[in-house]
Parts: sequence; structure tokens; C-alpha cells
Amino acid sequence: MDVNYIVKKILEKKKELSSKEVLEMIEEKRRRAGGFLTLESAARIVASDVGVNIELKSLKPATLISDLVPGLNDVTVAGRIIRIYPLVTFKKRGGEEGKLRKLLIADKSGRLNVVLWNKKATLFQDKEILGKIVKFSHGYVKETFDGSLELNIGEKASIEVSPIDVSEKDYPQIEEFTTPIGKIRDIYKEVNIAATIRRLYPLTIFSIKDGSEGKVRKAELEDSTGTITATFWNEKAEMPLKEGFKLIMLGAKIRKRNDAKLELHIEKDTNITIISDETSCQKSRRPEWRIRDFKPGMRNIDILLRIVDIGKLREFTLKDERKIRCLPLLVCDETGTIRLNLWDEKADFRNFSRGDLIRIKGATISGKLGRLTLNLGRRGTLIVNPNMKAPKLLEEVTVDIEKIADENGPITIEGYVLSKPFLREVVTNRGEVIKVATFLLGEGEKKIEVSLWRELAEEALTVTVGDKVKIRNAYVKRSFDGTPEITSGALTSMEKLVQGDNRDASLLY
Repeated sequence: MDVNYIVKKILEKKKELSSKEVLEMIEEKRRRAGGFLTLESAARIVASDVGVNIELKSLKPATLISDLVPGLNDVTVAGRIIRIYPLVTFKKRGGEEGKLRKLLIADKSGRLNVVLWNKKATLFQDKEILGKIVKFSHGYVKETFDGSLELNIGEKASIEVSPIDVSEKDYPQIEEFTTPIGKIRDIYKEVNIAATIRRLYPLTIFSIKDGSEGKVRKAELEDSTGTITATFWNEKAEMPLKEGFKLIMLGAKIRKRNDAKLELHIEKDTNITIISDETSCQKSRRPEWRIRDFKPGMRNIDILLRIVDIGKLREFTLKDERKIRCLPLLVCDETGTIRLNLWDEKADFRNFSRGDLIRIKGATISGKLGRLTLNLGRRGTLIVNPNMKAPKLLEEVTVDIEKIADENGPITIEGYVLSKPFLREVVTNRGEVIKVATFLLGEGEKKIEVSLWRELAEEALTVTVGDKVKIRNAYVKRSFDGTPEITSGALTSMEKLVQGDNRDASLLY
């Protein structure tokens, strides 16, 4: 379609505009696009801006990649940019410097290498086109030495980023060309992955034999299928990355370490795109899960939570002599609180504090109603302080002793110590000897037996009859005769509210 035709249509509808003004608006659109708009596309955008509809029927359609054959000239091809290779400079026969840059594009029919020559090779920066749909017009197709095809874009060709006559849904997303971490094998030379930075280590500077400096930074990456170590070199090591960022990396090199584990090497020709970070202006949509909806056996939980408390790391030995680690957290949303167990390598991920927001994905629910536990293991994902609307913090609610009936928790109770704590030792099923202190707690006419375990047992010996205490994050269970009693968990704490006078307990209720 001729640009003059579009200008004419604009002037017919918008008589207050002059031809000169419309042409200036078109040129301004092209200037702002950095040369990525054809005159026709710029004219169409101006028409749309001023409310003039221009039919798209006469636009020349792009050729599918699968329909290309060697020798085609004046070809129009559109595709999503899924890889950008480094700029290459060379000397032409006359001594003049030449430049070329290769791209890899994809449409629904296949992939294609595109070669940009000379001025076209320096039109853009990676971040301007990586992952976007680009239309190449007036190119020519050649067959390479290995029999594959490539589209060449020279001086007379045009490049248009995000053309208005194509639809996003007609082109595969860049994530479709990535490999899950759990499926990476050493037979690959390089790989494309989409992963989240779980842990980021400090930048290290080292000396090279030629006297120059090198830079390196390691990170642990994860997705829903596993984790892998990545080593970022030189300019890639200086990228402004943070833990919790989600990246797409195209062309990461695969190396086998001395311990036979695989790791990624991120070098200058690896394309990196940050697709999710905590500094984004627009907040990500919050997952739909809420604590009140949990039931035993649920899997693949994706939920946003607030850390209320952090317990102590514990190590357990299984029957097969394997050791596992567990870090308990108390977490909440606006509908309730629950214990979250971080297992093994997740237990070592300590880049969070009380009050932090965390998003966990791939978690499971264990236990029974009234005493459920959320579990996050090796295949799950944990992101600290994601850019999402935070759940409100629950106000602490103290449960009256007289209203305690069913097995549930965690709960907070308070009352007066009615009996001197009795300390004893018990042997667990694993053969571990642990301490437990038992005493009566009362408020008004009601009383209940309290058992505090492990470190809390020693702390219980510091209270005396008549002290008023508050016990947080405790659990209710039934004794052998069916009477409810309080027991501690990994996140239970006790606070002395009032110092008693060791008077007769019968005077307290």
C-alpha cells in the first residue's frame, strides 16, 4: 500500500491537519522507533493515533519459514527472535571494514538463521529485539555449506520490530525453545534455559597471564525440574542480577565438572533476558491459593506467604542411614498460619528474615486437618520478596483455654502456671533421647496440661507457680483419655508476661 494513499486518507478525515504535519508525524514515529519501522508502518500508526482506520487487507503477507527455498529474492519473512549472535567484523577486498550479525528466528513452521550485513548489523541492541517479533522485507535466501537456509538482509532490505500486521499468538513464545534443567545432558554443547536465580555469590576478580583482569560470578539456578550451577564470566558477571530474578538464557555452554556434575558457563555470546524481577513497575499477579483452602495430600501448591518466625535447622537420619535436613518456618497469609518445612538444599537457602514475603511453588501438604504442614523440597521453587501485592499480616489471636476442644494449631494461649514443671526424658522411635517438661496452665476455672519439648523443656524450668505465660505456635492433641492438651512444635515459643509469687495454685482459679 502506498504511503501517499494513507496520508490522503488521514487528510480526508482530519481536515485540521496539513500534509506537512502528517509527514512530520510519520517521520517522528520512525525516528523514535530507531529505524525499525517502514514508512508504511509508521504511517499506519499515525493513522491509528488520530483515529483513522486503514484496512490491512492489501499488506504483503510474510512467507512461512518452511516455504523458503534457495535463490528466492525480495522475500518477506517474520519471526520471533530467539537468539542473537555477537557482531563480527571483517576486511573486505578493498580493505574496507565489513560487519555481519546472525540472528535465529522462529515461526510456527520452523527456525531460520538471518544474516544482517554492514549497517543493518548495528541497527539495534540485543534487548531491543530479543524475544520480539521482527519482520524482514526485501531479503534473499541462500543455502549454506551444511545445506541449511539463511535469509540475508542487506542495504536495500528493511527491518520492522513488532509489526502491526502480525499477531503475537501466531508465533511461538521464546520459552518454548528452552530445556528444563532436569533434562540437560552432557551430550549437549549448549542449551537454552528459563530459570530463577536461587542463590547469587559475590563477584570475584582474578588476574590473567597477560596482565589483564577477569571477572567471574557463580549462581545457583532452579526451575520446577531441578537446580544447576551457572558461572557468569566477565561482562556477564557484572550484570545487575539479584536472587529471585527469572532469566531466559540462550546459548549457555555446558561443562562437566570433576565431580561429574554439569554446570552452565555464561559467556559473551550468551543472550540473557530478565523476564521477571523484583524491580518491575507492574506487580505480578498473585497466585490464587490460600492457607484456608489446604487439605491433606494436596500437591503443586503455588502460594504467596509472609514469614512469621524461623525455627532451627535440624538433621535427621533415615533408616537407610541417609541424612536429611529440615528448616521449619511459620508462615501466614490473610486466612491463616501454617508450618512450612524447607527440606535438604531448600533448608540451606537462608536469604530471608522474619517479615519477608516469599512465593513457593511445587509444595505439598502433609498431616491431617487441624495440623497440616506445608513442605517444599528439591523440586520446588522459593522466591524471596517477589514483586507482588503482599498478604495482610494476621493479628495475633489468643485462644481461651476453655474454648480449646479439637486438635488444631498452631495456636497462641496464655494463662497462669498452676504446677511446678516436671522434667523427664523420653526416647523417640529413632532412638533419640529428648527432654520434655510438663505442667498445668490455667485461666479462670479452666486448666490444661502443657508439654514443652527439647530446648523449651529447659526453658520451662525457669517458670514458677503463679507466673503468667504466653505460649505461641503450640498445638492441641488428645491424651489417652480424650482430654485436650497442649504440646510444642519446632516453632513454639514461650514468653513470661507476669512474674508470680509462688503462691498456692488453688488461689489462682
